[in-house]
Amino acid sequence: MQRRVRQEFPAYFALADPAEAQILDAAYVGAHAYRQAVNTPRPGPYDPMRHPLEIVTNNAEQLLMFVRESLVHTLAFLRLPAEEQARMRARLFE
Repeated sequence: MQRRVRQEFPAYFALADPAEAQILDAAYVGAHAYRQAVNTPRPGPYDPMRHPLEIVTNNAEQLLMFVRESLVHTLAFLRLPAEEQARMRARLFE
């Protein structure tokens, strides 16, 4: 997955220091995990697995929001052209 994110957002990685690169790696993995959690079929309302699945989904969403806020405040992200920033937001967070 790390190779894929670096191929998809080379402009960001060209500007990023190692800590900023890790933030985008985390955002990419977090976005994938959140989409998986959201798209997992939900069991019936009385199924014992429903509550743990909802907890996992909520936690994935909270972590993704935290990483998103970290990412959009990195110097590497702020130095990108507005079009690239919008593309990254759309790909990762929408």
